[in-house]
Amino acid sequence: MVLLENWPASVLGISHNGRPTAGLPNDVSAAFWTVLMPAWDGIRLQTGDLYTDDLGRSAIIVSSELTDMGWRLTAKQATT
Repeated sequence: MVLLENWPASVLGISHNGRPTAGLPNDVSAAFWTVLMPAWDGIRLQTGDLYTDDLGRSAIIVSSELTDMGWRLTAKQATT
């Protein structure tokens, strides 16, 4: 179920420190992003929710914090 669509967000501090847990020879590290976005009444973003940006990149929310300024999310890039 889509919670928010075409919602403004700022993707900050892309880091590539994620380590894959499978230990396969062709594993690559996954990026972590900090995402800041305005809040909407009645919408709660939670750990495990999928985030997709306008560039087509997908990530899983690993932490979410609702502040007075809106949502502050940490998301790990989803790879296949």
